[in-house]
Amino acid sequence: MSSAIYKYPLRLEPAQSVWVPSVAMFLHVGLDGNGIICLWYHVETRAEKIERRIRILPTGEISIEPDPGAVNAIIGKYLGTVVDAPLVWHIYDAT
Repeated sequence: MSSAIYKYPLRLEPAQSVWVPSVAMFLHVGLDGNGIICLWYHVETRAEKIERRIRILPTGEISIEPDPGAVNAIIGKYLGTVVDAPLVWHIYDAT
């Protein structure tokens, strides 16, 4: 199989799904040249695509995940922080 690095633009929404190959390894989140928050990932190009849930939270946001009754629940695997002055966004893989 061949491998590649791809870029996936993210919407500025608290929760969204992205469809990426099952063996995708998230490498980086940041702003691309157009100022869009993107997720870069390494994949085997022929792998079957699966849904991954992404969370984007601004600094100071209180999020209760996955159990609405839990306090300080874990949001997901931290992927990175994006500074888009004056805002700062924190991105998680909540799959």
